[in-house]
Amino acid sequence: MSTIEEPWKAECSRDAEGLLLEVGCLFKDPKYSDLRIKCGDRGWKVHKAIICPQSDFFAKACEGGFKEAQENLIALQDDDPDVVHAMLRFMYTGDFDNSENEDNGHSWGMLCVGMHATADKYNVADLGSMAAESLRQWSSHFWAEELFTEVVREVYTNLADRDSRLRNALLSVAAEHVQSLFAYRRHAGFREMVGTLPGFLMALASELAVRVTDSHYPPFTDSDSAR
Repeated sequence: MSTIEEPWKAECSRDAEGLLLEVGCLFKDPKYSDLRIKCGDRGWKVHKAIICPQSDFFAKACEGGFKEAQENLIALQDDDPDVVHAMLRFMYTGDFDNSENEDNGHSWGMLCVGMHATADKYNVADLGSMAAESLRQWSSHFWAEELFTEVVREVYTNLADRDSRLRNALLSVAAEHVQSLFAYRRHAGFREMVGTLPGFLMALASELAVRVTDSHYPPFTDSDSAR
């Protein structure tokens, strides 16, 4: 095979960033859509070629002799329409920024929690890890607000134990600011919440113990085992 460079071909190739932008624009353009998704009183016209490769749930619903495949309509009965909107937006754009719906009543932290659960439910790759990291970043800015307490309560009360990425994100931030959270009167709501969630209290104590140990003792090495 020839190794001679052919720079003229590079000039004819499409700009990848521009192509991704065009795909993202399809989210708001139903002209070539071939699938409808309904949730509550909201609906979206989407494209199977974009949705199905990213989710086994939607792929299976659109295959075979299922009613959804025949009618090209999928109804999501038990989900939050705002979270569904953010999930679909992620499938088209790679993010779930919900700033266009700032009046929907969701804090960003609660949206991240909902996105993580939805990613697990519909098996949307990368969405869960992105939601967990976004929650950690949100928590690092809003740990002193009542919203942080509400998010911790939601995660430890209503989500399964397997959602460890969300719990770890919240624990790391709570441990970092534990002195303020337990010392100042304005955080009384957080302390009251901790008293009702023994699982969170035990996890926080374990996280603090690890941090204290790491700060007082050098890392364990193979040579230590020989002593």
